[in-house]
Amino acid sequence: MADLKQYGVLVVGLLMAGGFAFGGMASYSTMIDTQSSNDNEIDAELPSDNFREGAYDLSVNERMYLSLQEDVVFVSAIYNTTEQKEQLMELQGLEENFDGRVYMSVVSQDESEVSRTYSITEMPSVLLFGYTTSARENPSPGIVRGDLTEENVASTICSSMNEWTGVESYCSRA
Repeated sequence: MADLKQYGVLVVGLLMAGGFAFGGMASYSTMIDTQSSNDNEIDAELPSDNFREGAYDLSVNERMYLSLQEDVVFVSAIYNTTEQKEQLMELQGLEENFDGRVYMSVVSQDESEVSRTYSITEMPSVLLFGYTTSARENPSPGIVRGDLTEENVASTICSSMNEWTGVESYCSRA
């Protein structure tokens, strides 16, 4: 029969093995992260108004997500002077031509998360968040090039979308 010293060594060995097993399970469970699908899910809703003076309450990732899921375009017109703001406010009404699928905001550079995220320094600037067939899995913002006229912005909006059910005639004229 085993003596008391051998039982002590056996108990200590079992405790150590149990500790290693518990530590390994805890470490493994943090590597698996069973709730990752819930943590990475974006919970965003489309704004109630299609034109806003000031920023929408949506992050860049939420805009990208909504543009992909809801087949819409977000337009961020960014300014840093009163004259630039007045120029961009002339775009109001453009969103009405797109069957409720364009959300436009005219926002100062100081308020604009988009401006900070993409380091926009040239003002005024207009960025679009939409997708094309080739970028459906990873939509990215586009910048309106050239003059920031209603026709130029509308043309860029039309070219950024994939399926224009309900507004094809407007886009064919733009």
